[in-house]
Amino acid sequence: TQADLIDLLTWENPDAGTIDSFRIYKNLTTNVIANISAVEGLNTYQEHAQKPHASNTYYVSSLANGVESSLVSVTIN
Repeated sequence: TQADLIDLLTWENPDAGTIDSFRIYKNLTTNVIANISAVEGLNTYQEHAQKPHASNTYYVSSLANGVESSLVSVTIN
């Protein structure tokens, strides 16, 4: 059997109480791949079934009162 390769993003909510949710984008697409409700403390996103040795760049933004923040990126190799 083959192991499930997972990209795991973890971040802290920088402003609990005013941020409603986070959006996740992947590899410079304009399609949102996940909408995550904001929680106090640690927020996470997992994407399963990744290809071995693949490089993916994820972009995270926050939404507060319907306004989206600028994107923050992370690349997983």
